[in-house]
Amino acid sequence: MDRSDTHAGFNRKAACAFGAIALSAMLAATCTGCSTTSNDGGNASADDAIKAVYSHNFVDIDGAKTDAVIVEYADAVKADSVSADDYQVNDYALFQSEQKGAAAFERGSADTAGSIVDVYVNDTCDVSENGGTDSGKYVVIEVETDYLLAGNTPAYTKTTMAGVTQVGEVAAGDKTIAASTKEKCNYTATEQEKFNREGESQGMETVVATDPDYMLFPELVSNENWKIGEAFKAVDCFSEYTGEASSFDLTYSLYVPDLSDADKGHVAVALHILDAGSLGEDPMLTLTESQAPVDWASDEVQSLQKTIVICPQVPEEQRSSNDYVATSEVNTAAWELLDSVIAEYADYVDTDRIYGTGQSMGGMTLMDMAAQRDNFFGGFWISGSQWSNCYNKDVASEGQVARTPENDPNTFIGDYANDPNYENWYYQISDDNILVMNCEGDAMSHGLWDYTDQYFAAAGANIAKATWSPNDSLDEQNAAVETLTNQNTGINVNWASFEGGDHMSTWKYSYDIKAGFKWLVQQTRSAEMARDKVAGLNNPWLGRDESGAIVTGSGTLGLNSAFYTPQGADECYSEGWTPESVVAYKAAHPEEKKQGGPTGK
Repeated sequence: MDRSDTHAGFNRKAACAFGAIALSAMLAATCTGCSTTSNDGGNASADDAIKAVYSHNFVDIDGAKTDAVIVEYADAVKADSVSADDYQVNDYALFQSEQKGAAAFERGSADTAGSIVDVYVNDTCDVSENGGTDSGKYVVIEVETDYLLAGNTPAYTKTTMAGVTQVGEVAAGDKTIAASTKEKCNYTATEQEKFNREGESQGMETVVATDPDYMLFPELVSNENWKIGEAFKAVDCFSEYTGEASSFDLTYSLYVPDLSDADKGHVAVALHILDAGSLGEDPMLTLTESQAPVDWASDEVQSLQKTIVICPQVPEEQRSSNDYVATSEVNTAAWELLDSVIAEYADYVDTDRIYGTGQSMGGMTLMDMAAQRDNFFGGFWISGSQWSNCYNKDVASEGQVARTPENDPNTFIGDYANDPNYENWYYQISDDNILVMNCEGDAMSHGLWDYTDQYFAAAGANIAKATWSPNDSLDEQNAAVETLTNQNTGINVNWASFEGGDHMSTWKYSYDIKAGFKWLVQQTRSAEMARDKVAGLNNPWLGRDESGAIVTGSGTLGLNSAFYTPQGADECYSEGWTPESVVAYKAAHPEEKKQGGPTGK
């Protein structure tokens, strides 16, 4: 069978529809296991001839994504005997298309997402840039990846699902392999009851779990420069949630580029912290839930600045920050881990170039760290994140204890223990190199950065600002970042807003814009230290006049900033709240319950 002829005649939309039918049947009864034994001699059924099914994956802006399904046969298959007509695949995109239709995708088509685009044979369990080999035990089925999932980024254990049904005949040597009678796959799919935070049933949901032995991540697991799932012994780490210190093993992954004598003193270090959507023990979660870690390790970014990349994995019970301007023991542990890596590679590290990237919870943690050690970092790029002032943390969230140099000496080391400005976050970070991105539809991050912009402006400093559509071309968006960061306002705090969108969309949009990395690795600690802080921000907070304008001469010293929830401003903890105002508000609104609590859950 001529491969070019069959490709020309393949109806991708029809194949996708067939996949939906097959997937529905699979959900009713989980597909057969990943491996079988060989059937020797004569003709064979694909049920016996197929040994295993693998998903070949990469990290896209919407998380882990399958770009090929690889079918392993017991015997070498002839390349001229296979075509797209011989196979039907099931993958996460097809699963979402069946479950939600067009609503599953922010970009791309539900008719084509995840469908077959090419089929060839290879002699290794990998994709090929050259169209494969004449024969081999692996049939590679490449699938459409030009789509963007809507909503939250799913865990990689879901999105790497892959199933295959051989629907035609293929040849292996002098043997004919007949069509399958059942699907072979690398995952299970079960129906489970779903509950909300209050324990109330939300009906049934399909839970997909991919076998990790049958998912391939060449850019991560097969990359020798990545050390995935290391354990760091963190000692005496203070939590503002409990007011206590603890010691524990912090799981992390580390990317170390190839180093030579020529690199000594020239290597940057980047600390990347994940968002709360991927909390857990599995270190692959933080490496796959956003594109930032693989971007940092990419040739494109490493060619701009050789960088060691640290990616801690935060467990659910230790989420690193909450929405009430407090952080857990992971805050201290992150400092200890960062200090340890810098010390281990001291001959290579340029301490002028320590960077932080993170989204949501991770970016919030980094923004808190920015004030704890003034000008330690050379620059930050954060997405969907915010921070602010909270002088009364014990009031803000049910007895939280504020982090101080006295109770957390491992964070406030050396001279940093003598800096009183860490509580006035706005003043402390006013000389930092910061690029923040959020969506106009993200009430919390966008709302609090709007306040930050007002405070800076009242103190005589202008944050560079720009807004554009995330649907603009990447060339246009990269140019927009360069224009934004070259406004020369006298400070280097830059705020980019995406039109529309929501909280969870932000880092999908952000990390697609590589100009952000280009800007970040050009920033230095010495440039921050040479720049004056915005002195007016260190004046006491004087409030607003009757028109709503900030009183002339007002800074942010002593200000308890407004709190925001994902739904908008918190009426109890409005701008300038005091312990007395909180007591009065709660007395007047006894029906309202405080959301979040010490851990922010």
